[in-house]
This record gives sequence, structure tokens and C-alpha cells, in this order.
Amino acid sequence: MSWKETSPVQEREAFVKAALSQSLSMTAACRKFGVSRKTGYKWLDRYDEMGRQGLVDQSRAPHQQGRETSEEVVDRILEFRRRHRSWGPKKIGACLEEEETETAWPAVSTIGLILKRHGFIKGRRHRPRKLAPGSETWTVARGPNEVWTTDFKGKFRMGDGQYCHPLTLVDDFSRYILKCRGLQRATRDLSRPVFEAAFRDYGLPKVIRSDNGKPFADIGPGRLSRLSVWWIKLGIWPEQIAVGHPEQNGRHERMHRELKRETARPGSSNGRAQQRRFDGFCEEYNRERPHEGIGFKKPADLYRRSLRPYPSKLREIEYPGHYEVRKVSSPGWFSWKGDWIYVSACLSGEYVGLREIADGIWRVYFDALELGVVDESLKPRPGHLRKVLPM
Repeated sequence: MSWKETSPVQEREAFVKAALSQSLSMTAACRKFGVSRKTGYKWLDRYDEMGRQGLVDQSRAPHQQGRETSEEVVDRILEFRRRHRSWGPKKIGACLEEEETETAWPAVSTIGLILKRHGFIKGRRHRPRKLAPGSETWTVARGPNEVWTTDFKGKFRMGDGQYCHPLTLVDDFSRYILKCRGLQRATRDLSRPVFEAAFRDYGLPKVIRSDNGKPFADIGPGRLSRLSVWWIKLGIWPEQIAVGHPEQNGRHERMHRELKRETARPGSSNGRAQQRRFDGFCEEYNRERPHEGIGFKKPADLYRRSLRPYPSKLREIEYPGHYEVRKVSSPGWFSWKGDWIYVSACLSGEYVGLREIADGIWRVYFDALELGVVDESLKPRPGHLRKVLPM
């Protein structure tokens, strides 16, 4: 004999019939079907009101959502997102709460659901981050002007067919964009005036961090370039990220993504129009947009001008008394015990210091930067000239 299977609705219907037949008391019917008196009366009431359909499980969702976001609030969130196309729910929520303190704004998660429901947010695959080698040696900014970061955003073509090379300079602590200038080429001659303007406007930082490309760095000793030699003479330490690891300048790279999305897709008709877009982006980025990494403050709230003014005259590099000092000639050579030793053309006209670290072995410096060593025991091959050797 097979077991007889019944559904919950059939069981409830059998209970109702038994209770209504008056052959059993309510207590006995509930005991027979294994339900409480409260549950038994619930099914009787539903059957009386809706018939057999009332014995089907009903949705447990409330008929009215007590926390449902009003249309006015939703419209305000969407309006804000349309004005700031790259802002996420955290930034939008923080800014709305600051601007309209009397409104009960929904949680960040709810703002995100609203933006997603209206097509403003798309899912993004998570990619694990890896710590790049050498990243533990970075200078950590504890306040404004301790570290500035600089880079060229990749070139793009404008409406007149010309290329634009955006050069950007950012205070690492506050995220404040100090300069964003569209240049015709990524060269030292065009870059230096941008840095000069920044130094006059904001004073000098302690460190400028860049990648290893020109004009910030070169392949010679100490990865010096003419631009970084100038920085050192100003009392600014040049710091380069590891080769092939742009994520070490992650804050700058994230800003560049926003810059590209807001100003370069597509580019403007010409350089002057493009610069106006850059200026508008910087104004919003610095003074209107809250940043999660600084507690949803705005960069302008944290940035202060440096107390180190831009000098009218470069300082002379000095070395301790026990150093041997040599002047680098125009091709990049200096004289050493009857020989000419090549160091770098970037140092033409500058003085280097040599400190003996072992018998006949001298370490070469430009200011405090170690460039390499000179080993008196090593003679160059015929037809080759001596160089400062890497350490």
C-alpha cells in the first residue's frame, strides 16, 4: 500500500471541513491536524473571507513600504547624477547631505540601487590588487606639499587634428589638482614652464613622484633628467615609481581615468577649448567633488599653500669637506686622476662629489643622490671610455 501524499492546501481544507462540521471541537481539530488554536482560527477566517483561495500561502511583503524612497528624493538623486556623471553613490550621498541637511536622504546602498535601477551603474568585475615591488619605499604624505605626483595623461587627438598631451600635477595628501595643462608635445622645454607656474602659485613640495619616462627621468645614473636636476637644485627630491608599475601612483591614475572620461571623449575642437574643459574639470574635482579617501572631504578643504617659496636663484650644491668635487663638462664628463669619466649629459655644468668607500673605490653623488661608483683598478677596454658604474 503506497503512502498518500497531500499538499498543505489540502491539509488546510480538511482542517476547515472538520472544524466546520462540528463533529470535533476546535481544540480537538487543532490537535488532530497539529496546529495551534491561533493558526486554526487564521485559516478559518481566511476561508470565510476568500474561500479555498484563502488557504494558499500569501505574500509576506507589506502592502505599503514604510521606508520607500519618495519620488522627490529619487528625482533629486538622479538629477545630481546627471550633473556629475562619474560620481558614485557614496559621493552623491555625502554631497546631498552637506547641501540639504534637513532632508532625510537614504543610505548609500539605497542610492546605489536607485542608480542601478535607472541604468546609471553597471556591474564591474573585481580584480585583485597586487603590491608592486619597491612600493614599501614610497614617501608617505602626512600633510599638504610633502609629496606631489606628476604624469602625462596619454595623448589624444582634438577636432582640429592636433594632438593634446595633458600634463597633470597633484598634491598627494589632499588630492588637489595643482596644474592640468594640455601641451603640444611631452617635452622638457614645454613642461618646465608648467612646473614653474605651479611653484610660483603654490610654493615648493618636498618630493615629486613620477614614472620613469621622459622628461621626468632618464636611463642614466640615478635616472636623472634635466628636469629632475633642476628639482634637486630647488631642494625637491625626485622619486620614481618602479618600472612597469603605474599602480604605484594609483591616486594619480584614478584621477586620470576621470579626466579622460570627462574631457577627452571626445576631445574639444582645438587647444584653447580643450584647456577650458580641463580648467572646469579641475574646479569641480578640487572644490565640489567629495573624495572617499579623505573622509568625503573636498581637496580644497585640506590643501594649503607651501611655506617654501619659489626662489629667485637656484642654490649651489655643496659637499662635505672630505669629498672630492669635480665639475661636469658639457658632454657629461669629469676629470679624474688623468682620465675622463662619463657620468651624464644632464649634469653638464654641475658639480659632483666623490667619497672613497674602499681603497681605490669612490662613490659618486649629485647632492644627496647616489649615482654610482668609480673603481680605479678597472681600466676600460681599448677604444672605450670610462663611466660611472652602477652600484
